Amino acid sequence: ARFMKDQASMRVIQSNFLIEARFKLTLSELKLFLFMLKEIDINDKDFQTYRVFIKDFLDVSKSENYNIYRSVDKITDTFLKHIIKLKQDDDSISKLCLMSYCNYKKGGGYITYRFDKALKPHLLRLKRQFTRYDIENVIHCRSTYSIRLYQLLKSFEDLKERTITVAELKDILMIKDEYKRFYDFKRNVIDRAYAELKGKPKNKVKSDLYFEFTLNKKGRVVESITFEI
Repeated sequence: ARFMKDQASMRVIQSNFLIEARFKLTLSELKLFLFMLKEIDINDKDFQTYRVFIKDFLDVSKSENYNIYRSVDKITDTFLKHIIKLKQDDDSISKLCLMSYCNYKKGGGYITYRFDKALKPHLLRLKRQFTRYDIENVIHCRSTYSIRLYQLLKSFEDLKERTITVAELKDILMIKDEYKRFYDFKRNVIDRAYAELKGKPKNKVKSDLYFEFTLNKKGRVVESITFEI
């Protein structure tokens, strides 16, 4: 078991396949998941049993949402049951679980957990096609879409630009049936992430990455978005 990795380290490293996985978590679930990911030592041959304290999570996220103590049991259930879909090189889709073990110790205020072994190629001993980032860049975001867009663009940071179709982006975010009007999609997903990551007035997010974007139309329909990173 590995308990209490250096708490100063907020670094997460994950494969680009995992970054582009199809899954949908609530904002609290996604932030806690990232906080749990940071405990991994990518040099390990296998996953350990890890432990994180809810108080440490609240301190790092600077959250006053102490209601999370009442919802942790439900969140751990979600992590055990949640399925993510990974698109492979041959365009096939594989389905994986997030965790094989996850338990909240109410009296101790901490979660012990182990990631599902199928995630090993995406979190351990990574040699290529991976992305490294500090979760402090997104832990204060108030939208899951801001966090996911940050990850998607961070993986293309060296290229300075990424074009992605609206259909694929909605598929990755698992909102194909939401925001039927592009105006609503742009306002709730793109514009919100734009403002949060850029730290516009009244936004407290401090990110190492932000973007400008161009809408690419086919006729009158916006078909894709080019992000300048």
